[in-house]
Amino acid sequence: MNANAALSVMKCKLLSAQTLIDVLNVISDSDKNEEVRIDFSDTGMTFHVTDKTKSLQVSSHMPSSLFDAYSMEGQTDSVSCTLEPFSKCVSIFGSSKLMMTTLQMAYSSDDNCIKLILDENEMHSECQIRTLASVDDVPDYAPLFTDDTTHMGAIITPSALRCALSDIEAMKAATEVEIACHPEGGLCISCDDSSVVYDGYLDNISSLLLEFHCREEKSWKYNRQLLLRCGKPLSLSTKVFMRITTEGIICLQHLFNDDPESPLFIDCFIHPLEVISP
Repeated sequence: MNANAALSVMKCKLLSAQTLIDVLNVISDSDKNEEVRIDFSDTGMTFHVTDKTKSLQVSSHMPSSLFDAYSMEGQTDSVSCTLEPFSKCVSIFGSSKLMMTTLQMAYSSDDNCIKLILDENEMHSECQIRTLASVDDVPDYAPLFTDDTTHMGAIITPSALRCALSDIEAMKAATEVEIACHPEGGLCISCDDSSVVYDGYLDNISSLLLEFHCREEKSWKYNRQLLLRCGKPLSLSTKVFMRITTEGIICLQHLFNDDPESPLFIDCFIHPLEVISP
């Protein structure tokens, strides 16, 4: 919150909070102290989660059109709170199957909390999530993915990527994953845990890659656990867009719906551990 700015007030209503619950579930991790930054604007809410090493960022913009009612007065404002209690409260308040349930959320920059309000069969309940004193800056990755700096781009069938990451998840002793691309060979995801070597090929002549382009052969290594976290939204993805910069930064963009008017994406950015010469 900017103490010197004019008052900012956001109010919204959801007849079903399942979409918001899904977004919070896939951006969360097992760290109970992990924080989420929430940007409130007239276009909707944007959630940002950054891991402690600053090597991973998961973001999602939930457009105002996905809410049954949404209003924003004043300037865009940002707050941070602990993700786990916020996610749990939304899940508890927003998961009722009763027809008369309405979840409301409210934020005002002169308060130090986000309010969740549940009206159910004439019963009124309220939950307040305390916001933190400081709001960390989040990097803007968009300028890094220009035509000049994008080394590889692909549209991947979610089931294919989910299968590859599932095999890597089973290799508990592994710490690194190598991703290689070749203009004619497509993608290769490799992992070695000293007892098992896994190579998963997503070639560009099959239906696994709906689109693919690559400048030249190149490969990078990534933290296994962080890469697996980038795959968490795959359970709900209808399409996955993957781009890698010349420096090896990956953007995995998960599309959650097929509504061209109100698309919902989960964007995962991960930095490489090292670049491997071909």
